[in-house]
Amino acid sequence: MWKAQGDSHVYLMLEEDGTSTGYDGCNTVGGTWMGEQDGVTITLGNVTEVLCPHDDTWLLDARAVTRDGDELIVLDESGTTIGRLRGEE
Repeated sequence: MWKAQGDSHVYLMLEEDGTSTGYDGCNTVGGTWMGEQDGVTITLGNVTEVLCPHDDTWLLDARAVTRDGDELIVLDESGTTIGRLRGEE
């Protein structure tokens, strides 16, 4: 499991079967992922649509991740870094 640091409840799980699940602190997200030479491409599918009291929903914009040591750098569709997640057991 990869989690945001601090008080955040944001996490992303990349399962061996190619599915992904995550939580942005308000909504859950499911989809698929595919490993590529320079990282992982994420395709979001199921997203709950709960009205969130905060604007910290960056995980819903994730389209790719690259690894940097023990962190995943989360990228949006344009390749801009939108967040970082740390590996946890």
